Amino acid sequence: MRLVYYPIAIALAIFAISYSVDATRLTRIASAQLDMDHATDLAWKSIVETLTFSLYSGASETKSRVSDLYLEAARRQVLAERCSLAFAIIGLIYLSLRYMRAPRDDSSSKLQVTSDLLGIGVICLVVGLLAPILILKAYTSLPVVGEVVLKFEAKSVITTIGSLAKANNYFIALLIAGFSVITPLIKIIIAILVVQRRWPRWHMHGLNFIKAIGKWSMADVFVVAVLVAYFAASGDEFSEADIGLGLYYFTAYCFLSQFATHRLMQTFGDEIASATESYAPVEPELRSDRKK
Repeated sequence: MRLVYYPIAIALAIFAISYSVDATRLTRIASAQLDMDHATDLAWKSIVETLTFSLYSGASETKSRVSDLYLEAARRQVLAERCSLAFAIIGLIYLSLRYMRAPRDDSSSKLQVTSDLLGIGVICLVVGLLAPILILKAYTSLPVVGEVVLKFEAKSVITTIGSLAKANNYFIALLIAGFSVITPLIKIIIAILVVQRRWPRWHMHGLNFIKAIGKWSMADVFVVAVLVAYFAASGDEFSEADIGLGLYYFTAYCFLSQFATHRLMQTFGDEIASATESYAPVEPELRSDRKK
């Protein structure tokens, strides 16, 4: 079942990234054709076209080209959303079948379901980091000229970090990279090693680390929420702020990671408790030996 599901899920994720990135790229190209300089030039072309009774069709051709770009961007955005919907439906069906077929008293089956949660979480994290999370468009309407696009921005987590670094905001860039990229990757890698029972000597250390880092598990959501609040607060009647697919994937990763961590703690809860109890009685004995 895994050999069938994961190639399909990865392909859908790649298509979602590709289509969403292409949609923002085409929208950016179309918006550039409506900035102040191009909009003024288009206004003059419209006047000339009117005076020549449409013998000169430069303005109509430009408007048609911009309209086609917006339509193609919208089409690719719809394809990205459909791929994401298919990814979500197939993932829910796959996890439901895995959960129903897993015996309740079999710890190895529980670990397989947990590993699937982590695997899907990795895919969601990659898409959440690469796909646009926020799309901002600022525009105004001028007499004669018409609509003028002042600014268009489509940012993903990775491009946001890069933009902050280029603007010499290294501290904020490192903060977002630490909470949104580095911490999730470390957490998932250690969780996968714990599930696979690799390096038994570090098995308990990995569980303790996952338990300790649990309080930071929603910090990545907080960072994204701050970005959403920032762009949403800047919106008015002459600006639009839309949430991209990346934010939904990133949120899905957070829930999957949290649920997988909870299952790990349940599965190895007895092991953690026994390890803690085995260390507890040793200290009084050592102290008595030292006094002798």
